[in-house]
Amino acid sequence: MLAHVHATVLTALLVAPALAFGPAGQEAGSAAAAGAPGAERDVSEVLEGFRSLHQVAGLAAVAVGPEGIEARGVCGVRTKGADSALTARDAVRIGKCTVAVTALLAAAMVDAGDVEWGTTLGETFDVPMHEAWKPVTLMELLTNFGGMPEYLLDGGLWNELTAHRGTGREQRRDIVRHVLKAPPPNEPGKWSYSEPGIAVAAAMLEAAADATWETLVRERVFEPLGMEDAGFGDPDAARGHNHDGTPRAPGEG
Repeated sequence: MLAHVHATVLTALLVAPALAFGPAGQEAGSAAAAGAPGAERDVSEVLEGFRSLHQVAGLAAVAVGPEGIEARGVCGVRTKGADSALTARDAVRIGKCTVAVTALLAAAMVDAGDVEWGTTLGETFDVPMHEAWKPVTLMELLTNFGGMPEYLLDGGLWNELTAHRGTGREQRRDIVRHVLKAPPPNEPGKWSYSEPGIAVAAAMLEAAADATWETLVRERVFEPLGMEDAGFGDPDAARGHNHDGTPRAPGEG
């Protein structure tokens, strides 16, 4: 299982070092307020219109052009039903961004010669493995061509993982053993969306470097990009929310 990535709300959308902002009170300077050419625009009022229309707790956004930040804004609250305002310095959980971060980590490790895009499951793991899995490559897993299951709803494994049994690395190894012992539910080489496939790819990177995914992401992605506020798991202040608008508890989903 991969820990969810989080970052400050105004770095969340682009995952780039240029978006390490100061306090929320500095979102838009006086030049922007005056409408000076090339000035950064505060789009908080625009975001509030969308937030109100869709009845979500809070929104944050940033627009970056060739010359840097062109617009940004934040509105709403950290948790629906609460009074604490969402700020530009709040960390938020970034859904699906873990996939891109893992792919970026893989690219860095390929560039360093630690692993290859063509490294296979059979070369990496010494576990009971159906023959059809052995030639599946790291690239195929990262691009959803590995034949992996869409989710981990069978066998009760997902419930065990969400109960935080073991370390993150141990959980990823559990996924590897659970998935690879059975034949592929989808045909390798044909596109089929898979969340477990990314976790298995992360386990391949861990095996190549003999280090945890979290450590590798910090050292080879966050630190080189200057992402000082990024981390893993649920942030302390801003909460994720369910489809019905209720706040998620830390670690839920």
